[in-house]
Amino acid sequence: MKRFKAFTLIEMLVTLTLFSMSMIIIYNLLSTTLGVMNNISGGDESRTSAILFAKLLENNLRNAYNIYEDEESTFVIEGFDNRTFVFTARDKICYFSEIKDDKIFDTKTFTIKTAESIDFEILETQRRKALEINIKFKGVGDIKKTIILGFKKSEES
Repeated sequence: MKRFKAFTLIEMLVTLTLFSMSMIIIYNLLSTTLGVMNNISGGDESRTSAILFAKLLENNLRNAYNIYEDEESTFVIEGFDNRTFVFTARDKICYFSEIKDDKIFDTKTFTIKTAESIDFEILETQRRKALEINIKFKGVGDIKKTIILGFKKSEES
């Protein structure tokens, strides 16, 4: 009879031990990350949502060459990679969407209930634009960021 190769009991136990250890490490990393985020936001879901919204704006504005106000408190971001985004804040809810072929899709919603006010202002210099974000909270501190866009797109591109 031909004998088939298989795991021995010791190999199986070592594999299961390594797998269990890696799962414990991943769980600890995730719980630590969530704990740090909770400490930063003070345990307030609205503040956490505001921080995530500001970070999303920052990530997309770094790869953008233009921003302008389309309507009252509706802003359009034009990116270097031919992507266009729209964001707005109404009734303490912030919406962030991507536009493709003149259609809005992939809308993300951030509810910031405890904010006193949510303000955006476009700042402009000769060569660059920036967006100033100011989200005011009652007694827990404000989120105020100025995000500078990438360089203006040249006329040749």
